[in-house]
Amino acid sequence: MAKTKTSDTTPVITDNGAVVNTFTQVTEGNDALGNIKFDATLIKYDTPAGDNPISIGFRDANNGNITFDSTFTKDYNIDNLANFKAFEKVSTNQIFSLEKAFDSGTETKQAIKNVSGKGNESTDKENAEASNPAPTNSRLEIGKGQGRKQYAGNIRYPIDLKDQQDTLKITILEYVASKPTGGFSFSKETKGKPIGNVTLPAPGTISDTRSAIWGTGTMTPIEAAGLGAVKGLMAGGWKDAETSLMTTLGAVQQNGESVKTALENAIAGSIVGNNELLQRTEGAILNPNMELLFTGPVLRPFGFTYKLSPRSERESSNVRSIIRMFKQSMSPQRTSSNLFLRAPNIYKLEFISPGGGRGKSHKFLPKFKNCALTSFTVDYTPDGSYMTYDNSSMVAYNLSFSFQEIEPIYNSDMGMSDYSDIGY
Repeated sequence: MAKTKTSDTTPVITDNGAVVNTFTQVTEGNDALGNIKFDATLIKYDTPAGDNPISIGFRDANNGNITFDSTFTKDYNIDNLANFKAFEKVSTNQIFSLEKAFDSGTETKQAIKNVSGKGNESTDKENAEASNPAPTNSRLEIGKGQGRKQYAGNIRYPIDLKDQQDTLKITILEYVASKPTGGFSFSKETKGKPIGNVTLPAPGTISDTRSAIWGTGTMTPIEAAGLGAVKGLMAGGWKDAETSLMTTLGAVQQNGESVKTALENAIAGSIVGNNELLQRTEGAILNPNMELLFTGPVLRPFGFTYKLSPRSERESSNVRSIIRMFKQSMSPQRTSSNLFLRAPNIYKLEFISPGGGRGKSHKFLPKFKNCALTSFTVDYTPDGSYMTYDNSSMVAYNLSFSFQEIEPIYNSDMGMSDYSDIGY
């Protein structure tokens, strides 16, 4: 039976002064190979007295990476590295405080280290002190991207853009590749460090489309019978496979001579590679049991268009910086060896509304997961003629952005409330 222990509650103070009474719940279990593992859930109380416990995130059993609830991330600005580290530190200390509550042993101690994120500390230290070069299959051999590491921050267009109006904030992030968790999924170690941002007015046209891939699937009775036999063979050996086939044959006999004859023709046709035999001899086909089946998610695309018409030399400089920033950040980075290309930067898009409080996400416009900029088009003569100011700035520019989310939207990403926001 799984053993679950709960730590004491510790208040975490975020950058905006919010106090979050947090504790960690640790449950002992086993992985697919029977090794000890621990699952850790971060939980908050609404009051120090312990009212209304709510799960706010969980830690990966293999490496301690924290995945916070999307609503909690937004409400407490967990994208801020200082806030993220504060919760991570408290949770790590709470996990170690529970170590003695579980059976002692080397395997248990290592599993506690893994879920706390401290499982590889000794290995990291040994690697740092080693004088030999890293193995040739190390990820470090690929090298770092030789590109810009920081862009201008808080660029606005127009320069007098007020916080009292709805805006679109686009933050440039370092790309962090996903890594195997050791199970059946991938996770990101970080969300990517912010290295620049631009704030623009809300665009004139906003829409989002959610899609899923569904396709026609068929399975004839013969295929179903064969599938049952194979599953029986895999589950219980030849005896179960034989039982499945005998059940199918019994069903055929019970359904009369005409059904038996039709199936004989269909099977014979499959053997000789002519699927028209049943149609020619009986004027029938095997029931395909047709059904629309889910085959995969769709990564959402987004498009925004802006016409920027600078009204001063300073504003024209901002427009130039904005255009250059997006051109450069969406370009791939070469490694020092020129053997590899690293991914371009990615982007966090967020509609900001003064109605939800300064710097708060818009409750009535869509949210986005991190996006790639797949296309960026600049029209330098949107009015159909070449016109410049005295400083050679164009009189107007048309910018067209095409973004696409890097990860699909899952049901759980939307949270459990229908009244918090409009969702992704």
